[in-house]
Amino acid sequence: PKPDPAKTVRWTVPAMSDAVDARNNDEFRTLLKTLWDAGLVALIRILFQRFGGVQIPAGTPDASVLDLLPIKGELAKLAELEFQLGRRAEVHFNEPNGEIRKEFIIDPQDSSLPPDTRLHKVNKEDLAFFAGDKNPDRFRGGWWHDNGSRYGLPGTLHRVSGISGRQKDLIGVIVRVGRTVEGTVERMLPESLRRCSSSILLVGPPNSGKTTVLREFSRLLSDQDNRVVVVVDKTSEIAGASNEPHPAIGESARWVPVDNPSNQHSYMRKAVENLAPDSVVVDEISSESECEAAKTISQRGVQLVATVHGRSLTELVNDQCRSSLLGGVTSVTLSKQEVESRMARGGSAQKQVMMRKYEPLFGLVVELHTRELWYVHQDPKEVVDAYLRREPVIAWRATPGKFEQVVAHPEEGGFRYEPELPAAESARRQPALMSKKSASTL
Repeated sequence: PKPDPAKTVRWTVPAMSDAVDARNNDEFRTLLKTLWDAGLVALIRILFQRFGGVQIPAGTPDASVLDLLPIKGELAKLAELEFQLGRRAEVHFNEPNGEIRKEFIIDPQDSSLPPDTRLHKVNKEDLAFFAGDKNPDRFRGGWWHDNGSRYGLPGTLHRVSGISGRQKDLIGVIVRVGRTVEGTVERMLPESLRRCSSSILLVGPPNSGKTTVLREFSRLLSDQDNRVVVVVDKTSEIAGASNEPHPAIGESARWVPVDNPSNQHSYMRKAVENLAPDSVVVDEISSESECEAAKTISQRGVQLVATVHGRSLTELVNDQCRSSLLGGVTSVTLSKQEVESRMARGGSAQKQVMMRKYEPLFGLVVELHTRELWYVHQDPKEVVDAYLRREPVIAWRATPGKFEQVVAHPEEGGFRYEPELPAAESARRQPALMSKKSASTL
């Protein structure tokens, strides 16, 4: 197959609204105030001074001062704070090309700091602030044992994840900064796909923006007239941890928080049975029971928009549990004529091959390689069959404001897409193989 340049679609990329940007900054201040009130005042001072270029005056009485400080510089790109017992605390930033850049929160090269501060490693006293020992009103004791070891901040999209030790003590904390990125889908997909009625599967590795895109699909679908959209929220990451859903999912979307992540499959079925949805939005389908619930939704004619972890559609095809989302696979023996026919089409000469068992549950599969580079499969049935036959197939490449055909060549670890991105674009959009701390912090 050859890509058809005449089918390339271009459009104007919308700008992010000032109102959304302001709301993100207000919610970020809510997170910082929570850490301040929990006793982590020194941490807030370092973050603003080192990464925001702002000095918080000594003797500042309370967290209200944060309302007056600008969120600028690298602080505006903050993605995660990481605290692991016995390790130096780190901060992670989102780069435009999708790469995660890491820095130590305390610069070990800063000669203005005393040695014990520069080389400080996270200890139990540091983690006690998150464990609720210092201020139980901010962090409830033992929260890291419940709800998937995650703790959400009401009224925001921020998340605190805990790591439990062998004696059930808190030995690590990851603070993820959640932001509304309105217009993500409009930037990457043409109008015909933004509001399609087919079920949509989003495939991507951690930190590729899957939940952000899922949130945007919920908003776009719920904005359509007379359409009922139900969001089944596994860990309160889609719509926040308050009793009221975050406005980012759409003003008319119905929100169903799950009491325990292991019960998501049950809530998926209840959403269809009790809420009469046109669309169900689900994050992180991972277990066999959730795959079966997805099949139930599909068989009832309800659109399903869901995410799964993975780097390519091919990972799901080769996964024993999740392959059912794309039709499942089974081993068959081919006749001599079929083998010769496959070879004539550029396929393999294998006689014992894998074949798809039934129709995929999804009519559209989107691979999120980075935040600005997606690959879209508009006919998953054809793509799965071509991959199993090891034959090339037409796919679509999505970059901001451009949607074009490419050829997907099956390989051991996924697809190789041709034509490749121009060198300048590829360097800007492709993530690095491994995130590195800058030379100043090594």
